[in-house]
Amino acid sequence: MYELSMGLAGAAPFLAGLVIAGVLITAVWWGIRIRSREPAPPRPDEQPRRPPEAGPPGEVLDHPESNELPRSDERLTPHQLKGHGNTAGRPEPPGR
Repeated sequence: MYELSMGLAGAAPFLAGLVIAGVLITAVWWGIRIRSREPAPPRPDEQPRRPPEAGPPGEVLDHPESNELPRSDERLTPHQLKGHGNTAGRPEPPGR
């Protein structure tokens, strides 16, 4: 009886693996079927065009921030770098 229960205990993970593999194979098959029903992506000549007077996409800063750290002869630790790093807001650039 003990050998039978040990055999079933060894077969349970194998059967669970087979079930999981079957579910994954079915999910991939189903995804392929759904994807084949979707329309094809647009060709390059069908892509929308930006008007020539539209300008560059995205945010344009008038005064880009400097990424330079202050010059020093000593090595600075993070708590000595005031105004650099993660801040809640950015200071207003001068002249605005």
